[in-house]
Amino acid sequence: RIIGDRRLACTGDLPPGVFAFACRNGANGRVGLALANYGLTQHQTRRLTLSVTSLNAGPWKLTRWQVDEKHSSRWDIAEDQPEGAAQNDLQVLEARTMSIDNTGKAQLELDLPRWSSLFIALEPAP
Repeated sequence: RIIGDRRLACTGDLPPGVFAFACRNGANGRVGLALANYGLTQHQTRRLTLSVTSLNAGPWKLTRWQVDEKHSSRWDIAEDQPEGAAQNDLQVLEARTMSIDNTGKAQLELDLPRWSSLFIALEPAP
C-alpha cells in the first residue's frame, strides 16, 4: 500500500540514524513515506517535522502504521505465545482525513521511537 511507481526526493536534515524513502503512485496520486530510526548509537526517540509538497488542494486521507517495541512486533511483545498473533500484521496507529489548501503542502509532526519503522500513506479522499 505504501510503495508507488515514482520515487520522490527526500530533502532536508534528518537526525543521525534516521532514514527516509518517499514515492508517488502515478495512477491514483497516493504518496507513500517510509521512515526508520535504526542508528546504532542513537538509542532515543526522534521528533520529526515532515513537509510533503505538490499535493492537490482538497481532502486527503492519512494512514500511519508503525513497527516498534510496542506495535506490530510479535517478537517484542509475545514471541511465540498465542496472544501474540495480533502483532503479526501492521497496526494502524492513525487514520484521518486532512484538508490541503492551495499551497499544496502537508506538514506532519511525529515521534519516531528508537529501533522503529514508520509508514505513512497520503491518498486523495473520495
